[in-house]
Amino acid sequence: MLSYIRYYCNYQVMIEHLRFILLAVFFVGAGISISMVDNIYAAPLSSVTDGVVSVTEKAVQSIKDLGDESRDWEKYVRFFRKEHNLSFMVGYGMKNWSFITKEGENRKAGIYGVEIGLRYNYDISLYRRFGYYLGTTVYYKMPTSTGYLDCFGEFNLPGISGGFLININPMFRVYVGSDLTVVRIIDLSRKDYPDQDIDISMVELSGVVVWDMFFSLKGGMRIEGSYGGYVKKLSYTSNFGEDIPRNYDTRNLKFKIGYVYHLM
Repeated sequence: MLSYIRYYCNYQVMIEHLRFILLAVFFVGAGISISMVDNIYAAPLSSVTDGVVSVTEKAVQSIKDLGDESRDWEKYVRFFRKEHNLSFMVGYGMKNWSFITKEGENRKAGIYGVEIGLRYNYDISLYRRFGYYLGTTVYYKMPTSTGYLDCFGEFNLPGISGGFLININPMFRVYVGSDLTVVRIIDLSRKDYPDQDIDISMVELSGVVVWDMFFSLKGGMRIEGSYGGYVKKLSYTSNFGEDIPRNYDTRNLKFKIGYVYHLM
C-alpha cells in the first residue's frame, strides 16, 4: 500500500497522468471539431487534422515543460514551501440556523450566499515535507438565497488559523486545520417582519481542508472546504427585534476556489 501511495504522490507520475488525460481530451475534441467543420464548411479534412495535431503537440509540450520546470523548483523549495503564503478566494457558503422562537417553536432556517475571502498563512517545517502553520482569514458573504430568515450580509474579523500541512512535492500541498473567528451578521430578520432586525456578533470554530496546486514557482490554484459553527454569543443590537431568535445554534458549510501566492 505504501508503495502505491509513494508512486502516485511522485510529481513526475502526476505529470505523466496529466499528459495522458490532456491527450485524451484533445483527441475527443478533435474528432468533434473535424466532424463539425467538415459538415458545415466542407473544409479539407487534411488541413483540419494538421491543425488539430499542431495544437495537440503544443499542449503536450507545454505539459512536458511544466514537468521539467517543476523539477527545477526543488532546488528553491527544498522539500517544503516555508514562511509566507497569501490567497484570494471566491466561493459559496451555507449557514444553517437552529433556534427557538419567542412562541416556543423550534425552527430551522438557512441563509446561502457568495463569499469573498483572504487567507494568510505562515508555514513552518517540522520534518522534511511535514510542518504546521499559523495565520488568519477574513471574508465577506453576500446572501443570494434565504428562507425564514434574511440578512444584509456577514463578515468576520481577522481570527486565528492553525493546523498541519504536507508538501507532497513542489507542485502539490495539503493543509488540515481550523479557524477561530469572530463573525458579525448584519440586519438579521424574519422574512415576514423585515423592519424588525438585529445585528449579532458570535465566535465560530471551523475545520478546514485546503489543497494547493502550483502552476509556477510562486503562484497556483487553491481549493478550500470548511465546516463548523457557533461557539459563543458575544452581543447583539436590536431594532425592535423581539421576534428574532436569541437562543440559537449555527452550522456552516463552505467551498471556495482561488489563487495562492507563495512569498519566497
